[in-house]
Amino acid sequence: MDNLTAKGFHFSPNPEQADIIIVNGCVVTHKAERDTRKAISKFLHRGKKIIATGCYINYPVNKSPDVEWLSMQEILSKFNAHGLPQTRVANRKRALVGIQEGCDFRCSYCIVPKVRGKSRYREAEEILKEIDFLVCNGVKEIVLTGTQIGDWGKQDKAGLSHLIKAIKNRYSVRIRLSSILPNHVDKSLISLLKNGYIMPHFHIAIQSGSDKILRDMKRPYKTEQFVDIFNKLQSASEYVSIGTDVIVGFPTETEEDFERTLDIMNALPFSYLHVFEYSPRDGTEAALLKKLPASVINTRKQVLLEVAKEKRKQYIDRFIGRQINVLIERCADNTCYGTSDNYIKVQVQNKENLTEGQVSRILLFENKKSFALGRLLSENIAKKPAIF
Repeated sequence: MDNLTAKGFHFSPNPEQADIIIVNGCVVTHKAERDTRKAISKFLHRGKKIIATGCYINYPVNKSPDVEWLSMQEILSKFNAHGLPQTRVANRKRALVGIQEGCDFRCSYCIVPKVRGKSRYREAEEILKEIDFLVCNGVKEIVLTGTQIGDWGKQDKAGLSHLIKAIKNRYSVRIRLSSILPNHVDKSLISLLKNGYIMPHFHIAIQSGSDKILRDMKRPYKTEQFVDIFNKLQSASEYVSIGTDVIVGFPTETEEDFERTLDIMNALPFSYLHVFEYSPRDGTEAALLKKLPASVINTRKQVLLEVAKEKRKQYIDRFIGRQINVLIERCADNTCYGTSDNYIKVQVQNKENLTEGQVSRILLFENKKSFALGRLLSENIAKKPAIF
């Protein structure tokens, strides 16, 4: 979206007023595929010009002739609007920057390598050029994204840490990482966390707490390695937020396997959990296996969802009564909304003395389960020592 904005296009917050609808579709799960299909159908019925992109276009689905099926690069080439004025990036203060695409792993349940291809990454100068545009247009935080961001630079043996340092050396911008594999969290990355180069927030998918299931999934790590990385990150930053993904109901998952997953979810102080039902994808090894009964999958999912609620509550509770750095992203109706360094969503009543794009010390005073309420106060009013 930011690349199109850079070419002069304007983002419309109301799809009904847009000239072109771009549906960035996903097929990682059955639900994601279904939602993409519904979105395309809805806008087609309203007579909109539709362009479908993302991994959905490479999946064996019935492709309507009334839809253009293009990769993002093809979209950028098609709409190369020379001479149009550059516009602001929809007033956003946090922006996603894709640095890598594709995957060289072959997890038995995952369709991504077939629809997104082999791992490949963007050149550093191309990434820096995009960030330059974003920073010039008011963006204060960059989220580095990709299928496997830890693969960045591996062909040149540069590594993700090299890119992060290059960004920090050029821009005064907050850097946050999207999902990353545990085996991609190396010493240099942990050092960058410790020295404040990146936000204290990691999303590291474990998928299962059973080594047997990880083998069946063909995941490239064991639970012992995951726990070791978790502990090292906590040692580097006491307040680091570590979230994870968990898949329940993999075809070979026994009750004992699920209990192992439950044990590790309870044992580690995760800041949040994303819980998914196993979703068979045609063309993957796991799709040939017999599915578990839906009732078993749903029961296990509900148990983990309760754990997820409690983990989020416990994490936010740790910061109630403390001041914390918050990037103010939006202000409306006497309330400001922002994201803390360690990924707590915060609402601040009374927006006086706060502006969008400002990083402020906010005292958190109430846990609202999925976010925290805060207020702008002087340092000496905090009940506990300030952090970060």
